Amino acid sequence: KKFARKEHLTNHIRIHTGETPYQCTYCEKKFTRKEHLTNHVRLHTGETPYHCTYCEKKFTRKEHLTNHVRLHTGETPYQCTYCEKKFSRRERLTIHTRLHTGETPYHCTYCSKKFARKEHLTNHIRIHTGETPYRCTYCDKKFTRKERLTYHIRLHTGETPYQCTYCEKKFTRKEHLTNHVRLHTGETPYQCTYCDKKFTRKEHLTNHTRLHTGETPYQCTYCSKKFTRKEHLTNHLRLHTGETPYQCNFCEKKFTRKEHLTNHVRLHTGETPYQCSYCQKKFTRKEHLTNHTRLHTGETPYHCTYCEKKFMRKEHLTNHVRLHTGETPYHCTYCPKKFARKEHLTNHVRLHTGDSPHKCEYCNKTFTRKEHLNNHMRQHSGDNPHCCNVCNKTFTRKEHLINHMSRSHTGERPFQCDECGKSFPLKGNLLFHQRSHTKGQPMERPFRCDMCPKDFICKGHLVSHQRSHTGEKNHHCPQCSKSYVERGNMLRHMKKTHPDAVIPVLPKLPHIKVEPKSGEYSSGSPAAPPHLIGGGPADAPATAKPPTIGSARPPSSGG
Repeated sequence: KKFARKEHLTNHIRIHTGETPYQCTYCEKKFTRKEHLTNHVRLHTGETPYHCTYCEKKFTRKEHLTNHVRLHTGETPYQCTYCEKKFSRRERLTIHTRLHTGETPYHCTYCSKKFARKEHLTNHIRIHTGETPYRCTYCDKKFTRKERLTYHIRLHTGETPYQCTYCEKKFTRKEHLTNHVRLHTGETPYQCTYCDKKFTRKEHLTNHTRLHTGETPYQCTYCSKKFTRKEHLTNHLRLHTGETPYQCNFCEKKFTRKEHLTNHVRLHTGETPYQCSYCQKKFTRKEHLTNHTRLHTGETPYHCTYCEKKFMRKEHLTNHVRLHTGETPYHCTYCPKKFARKEHLTNHVRLHTGDSPHKCEYCNKTFTRKEHLNNHMRQHSGDNPHCCNVCNKTFTRKEHLINHMSRSHTGERPFQCDECGKSFPLKGNLLFHQRSHTKGQPMERPFRCDMCPKDFICKGHLVSHQRSHTGEKNHHCPQCSKSYVERGNMLRHMKKTHPDAVIPVLPKLPHIKVEPKSGEYSSGSPAAPPHLIGGGPADAPATAKPPTIGSARPPSSGG
């Protein structure tokens, strides 16, 4: 290597020899060049001899002032010979040029990894050594990189020095502002070389590219599971450690992920920042808006590679694909049963634990599944949204209407026994029939009475049985003094003894809001379907007569 000046050669040779003749009198740190010592000493003395004439900012080094002034003047004297991009600082051009040449001059001595920038090598080495030289003066948290400490401190101070010129939103980090501005400009500078998809952020391109390459560089040290993204590994590790660093200020509930806390807090504040441009409905979460919008556009971006079926939501495709592959990744810890979907496992586990977390606020009845509570609530509201178009009979649940149509009108028997070929209109009929093929074999009875050794096939049978212990008779005949454990027994009594009497309905509480599943319409929406809004018969004219024992229930006023 050649040099124009002798002192440059001298300084360069010291890189080879390791000579550091200049020592700091404050901390004894040594340097190869005198100007490096001078700049370092100013960190101790606080001297800032170089002043900006535009904003009066001060600097310890002349080159820092020069680079800073170019922010005011807009001067970019260093141009890339490959793509003609310009830079205000020479070292930025050098680093940029390495993107074109692929040069990585900085080598890690621990793992032989190479880097284009020296500071990247320095930061990387700290992963091996565990060194965290930058400490927060507010909370004593330590960091491997100075800029991470700077960003962290802004969480304490609330400083947001970077402001968007389009909407005046402020940010703690410059790259966050840069990414935000692209939402306004539509700029997508990062393009995938596999499928030409474009992205506003480099890390989004990196993560996307791994979908093509299959690369999973982040591995869990507990179970060896691998991930394409570091944040996915971080979130996964918390499942092992139980760490929940994000806490709600309203109810002190804790979360493993920040976005889960953000979504949860909106339940307290009522904030719905995501609005549909088609019907003005608002949502607390962006993904709920995305899924909802597809109801308007009909977009089905997720395609099954086995049968070409299309889906609006990724999780629906994932669940569907498991029907083809037979994959059942969710295992019950109580019994050997496996499930393709997590929610199915959750519901199944409640059969073992007896947990029924969904409680009716009107009669205190509890349910293992939310949709069962929703169906039950319609008994209180009198809401029968599903109407048979043959006989006008109405039902609170869609599956009851389907069963009614199959049994009463179409004669359809879609459920066939694999053993003998016999068909049935209802799945429940098939399940009971199949037991005739397994006589003499033990039958699963997951519902156990805690008052006697009896076991039951379904929860309803257990509940009925338990009333025989308690003597509870909640269903009273309005015509006489008789009471019954089961409503069905009471109705049979009335039909036989009081055939002309009016059917006693469950307490009607108008305008009960039946909570929809995620992504469905809510009763507060102007476009909400009628079957999700409380009312029904409670809103009917006063002249409407209640049904008698021998009559079919008339359709609700909503049709």
